[in-house]
Amino acid sequence: FMSVFRQPSQPPVPARRRDGLVRGMVFAAWWVLPFFFSITGCRRGPDYDRFFMQQRSCPPPSSTPSGPSSAADVHASGSPSGRTAAPIVWHCDPAGLHPDLLAALRVVASCYHARTGHPIVVNSGRRTLRHQAQLMAGMTREQLEGMYCRSGYPSYIRAIITARENHNRPLSAEETYDILRRRTEGYISTHLFGAAVDLSPEGMDVDLLRSLLRDHGFAVLDERSLGVCCLHATYRSVPKQIIRE
Repeated sequence: FMSVFRQPSQPPVPARRRDGLVRGMVFAAWWVLPFFFSITGCRRGPDYDRFFMQQRSCPPPSSTPSGPSSAADVHASGSPSGRTAAPIVWHCDPAGLHPDLLAALRVVASCYHARTGHPIVVNSGRRTLRHQAQLMAGMTREQLEGMYCRSGYPSYIRAIITARENHNRPLSAEETYDILRRRTEGYISTHLFGAAVDLSPEGMDVDLLRSLLRDHGFAVLDERSLGVCCLHATYRSVPKQIIRE
């Protein structure tokens, strides 16, 4: 009785047909799997790129484009010229700074931003001799000697100090400018020929920033010890010049 309802057994698949099916599946996988992985790779790419960008060492200064401004800079007005989370915030005009300094500074800023998530803030760049005189006229004797007498006692600093003592008063910016303009030696400041910037130390990891600056060719002076809230960074590769205007 049960034999009436028993399903007939399926005939075996011929070996030739079975081999053809296997070859077809392998062929399909050979074409489909690379396409599948390429899609998933595209989806995951940015995350992996960000991770490996953080792990790689920073590029050398020569790999960064030079010029007075960059798409990665933000100016003091607050309007970004590129990304909003830019690695440099300018509180001064970057025009006149040496291109090599700008290139190295952007590498430093990118490295610092990658490690901390914060930009570096530039408060001062290239200066005219008249602007330099205005700043020096407001400095104390201790500040003048601490900033400008690290490698000797220049005659123009002695002239400023002597004139103050003779007049028994601070000199005006114009009087200080006249002394600087008539000096016989000394480049005074690397700001005058675009080889230095002043960076804000406020809210910064100063040790990290100082280390990055030195690693990328800057000499750094922390002027907070002289009562001035800035890190003075000079790019060592720029030849020194005497600016008289």
